[in-house]
Amino acid sequence: MGVGVGVGVVTKIAEVTLSTTLSTMPGAKARISPKIAATWISAISTITPKRNGLGVEKSAFAMALAMTRRPATGNLTHFDSASARLHYCMTKQRGGLTTMTAFETTSCMHDGMAMDGFLARPEGGAGPHPTVILFPGAGGTGPTFESNVRALASMGYLVVAASVYDSGADLSTPEGTGAHYIGLLERPELLRARVVEWFEHICAMDGADETRLAAIGYCFGGKCVLELARSGADLKCVVSYHGILPTHAPAQKGGVIAEVVAFCAGRDPFAPIDDYLAFQTEMREAEVVHQLTLFSHAQHSFTDPDHEGVAPGIAYDAQYHRVSWASTLALLDYHLKA
Repeated sequence: MGVGVGVGVVTKIAEVTLSTTLSTMPGAKARISPKIAATWISAISTITPKRNGLGVEKSAFAMALAMTRRPATGNLTHFDSASARLHYCMTKQRGGLTTMTAFETTSCMHDGMAMDGFLARPEGGAGPHPTVILFPGAGGTGPTFESNVRALASMGYLVVAASVYDSGADLSTPEGTGAHYIGLLERPELLRARVVEWFEHICAMDGADETRLAAIGYCFGGKCVLELARSGADLKCVVSYHGILPTHAPAQKGGVIAEVVAFCAGRDPFAPIDDYLAFQTEMREAEVVHQLTLFSHAQHSFTDPDHEGVAPGIAYDAQYHRVSWASTLALLDYHLKA
């Protein structure tokens, strides 16, 4: 389709986000207020004109993702870390976690436009340290994402959380989030270029070890790390959690250096099984070293308890979260510390 969104996605989203959420799903009104529902419907009909064969359905996709973010307070943007809370779900190591310092802010420039980020440094000197880039979902960061940043830093990694949106992007409303998200979906070359720019920026960052670098992404962030791998960036590995899988420029034989790992959900309306099978074929035909895991009964956002029950097709699952996180830690340990 040229924008990295499969036919199965837009068809399913039209069904899931409207008919199911607002009409047929028991208890839906208890989870989504009438005000939010009205905003959602309004955004679907107005946020994006029909372009490139997509329109209402794609906007619905963006709105569904936007709905997964907790409401902001005041004038916070998606990278404000004031609400960060460190919890130990699946990250507490034997012997306890190392004491961490506060987040540092950072920014990256691409084609004259700044992009915001933050980082957590490990204890133990100036480095260079094994380095992990984290890309959040379409709605930006939240408590679980931020505590994952801290947890990885406590294990000895320099961890950089990177936004591919314009600096200061306001993600406090479904309309705002959808506009920023769709804007990049419709310009996939720009999205890939921004992800690569972050990679190059982090490689040159004080304390980073460019020879020991990995990337992790959630949902839209999963798409970001897959685009980074497809670009040929010299990473050890990338990990996508319930990521968006289609692309405008599939991997080419000999063109991917990183090992590609993707944890996918068999009941994810935003990454349907046809997209999973197509991605599997892409990886195989390009002879990419890859691991693809399909959790048959998982739904979208299965790694994030912050998003539990916010919309149909989105559900946290502690089992699949623990399995995928443990596998990720083992992968990072092997590639970046061995």
